[in-house]
Amino acid sequence: MRRWFATRSRSAGSRAATGPGPTWDSCFACVGRFYPQEKGQDLLIRVLAREKWRSRPVSVTFFGSGQHGVGLAEMADFHGLENVRFGGFTHDIEEIWASHHALVLPSRAEGLPLVLVEAMLSGRVAIVTDVAGNGEVLEDDVSGFLASAPTEDALDEAMERAWQRRAEWRDIGERAAADIRRLVPPDPAGALAMQLISAGRRAIMRSHRRGGRLAPGRGWRGRRPRAECRSEATCAPPPSLMPRSAMTAASRGLLAASPGSPPWRSRPGRMGSARRRGCCRWRRSSASSQRCRPRRALPGTG
Repeated sequence: MRRWFATRSRSAGSRAATGPGPTWDSCFACVGRFYPQEKGQDLLIRVLAREKWRSRPVSVTFFGSGQHGVGLAEMADFHGLENVRFGGFTHDIEEIWASHHALVLPSRAEGLPLVLVEAMLSGRVAIVTDVAGNGEVLEDDVSGFLASAPTEDALDEAMERAWQRRAEWRDIGERAAADIRRLVPPDPAGALAMQLISAGRRAIMRSHRRGGRLAPGRGWRGRRPRAECRSEATCAPPPSLMPRSAMTAASRGLLAASPGSPPWRSRPGRMGSARRRGCCRWRRSSASSQRCRPRRALPGTG
């Protein structure tokens, strides 16, 4: 990504100046996997089948691969579109934008499409639907064109606005390239790694200031519980957390009250470790009080 960004930074201006200009037939590229349920290639084919686009010198090349490629080609043949081609899958992104003027992406669902970032870095106009992150990197009528919804009419309206301003495509592409370079770092993976490292360091510093420590597999521990919260007389677990055998015996009145050594004390596992972590959370009231309620006597113990 760093090499790609550097190459685009050096050559975007010259590529836009020496590439195909607005006086030529307009060549659009639709780049994405052939999955119309998300990418919406069928919307673009139906828009191109309208009479006004048939009469204009516009061609669209679909780049990508997928299980619906044959169906999309048959759909274009059904509408009798002679200005639609299928370029297949390619790794040469620079070649795509050296021979095409604009990106058309009629997506129904997206995240932040990488193809949009690549087209903007290459100084090309983008016509995309306003879904997911497209509107976060592209400003409508300034650095590209947004269709208000993934529908035929909305896509046709956005393409019409772009067509009426085709003499400004070069300037719009330059603004798009400048905008995307302010939003996307040259090395996105490295930038994300540094953010994660910085966040981890800040969390460690906050923990040290609170006197806590990091418990593997249990998240962050804060301050030590209060002394009264560590007392067995006031911090016994509720009956719902007692072993079933202890509850049965207590219900039959076979257990004597033993506040200093409750019958579940010797049982290892979750309750003992939870008591050490601060069992007051078992007995916290609905209010903001941090103290434990008095232990409720076991049934049958008197």
